[in-house]
Formats: sequence, structure tokens, C-alpha cells
Amino acid sequence: MVYAKETGVPKGENSVEWMLLASVAVEGLEQCQEVIHWYTCRWEIDIYLCVMIWALAGGVFTGGDSFLIMHGAGEPRLNAH
Repeated sequence: MVYAKETGVPKGENSVEWMLLASVAVEGLEQCQEVIHWYTCRWEIDIYLCVMIWALAGGVFTGGDSFLIMHGAGEPRLNAH
């Protein structure tokens, strides 16, 4: 199990915290960082697949500085960050 907490959060913002279950032995900082890296890669793949499914269903995604968020019954909403 790996516990990760976001650092360097702007004042007034809440940090993001994760409790990640790993199927591999985690016995040091380097291994913790590797598990966190795997998780971030998985998150990026999930976003990519979400965009592809939406596009194949007839949606339009322009990319750029936008981030796709699925809400409701799978209806996409783009938020600029």
C-alpha cells in the first residue's frame, strides 16, 4: 500500500491524497515513487480512452488547455484550467 499526498499546494487549496493498493512489494521510497508513476500513467490512459470513446460517439474534442470531465449520464464537459 502506498500513501501519497500532494505538496506545494497554494494557500487556501486542499491537497490531494491517495491511498494506492499495489500488487507488488513496496519497500522503499524509490518503489513508492514507481507505483505513483504507474498510477499517473493509468490516469492519463483513462483520460485518453474517455476522449476517444466520446469522439467515436460523435463528440468533438479540440484539446489545447482543456480537460475532459465526464458527468451525469456520460455527458462530457470541457473545463479550461
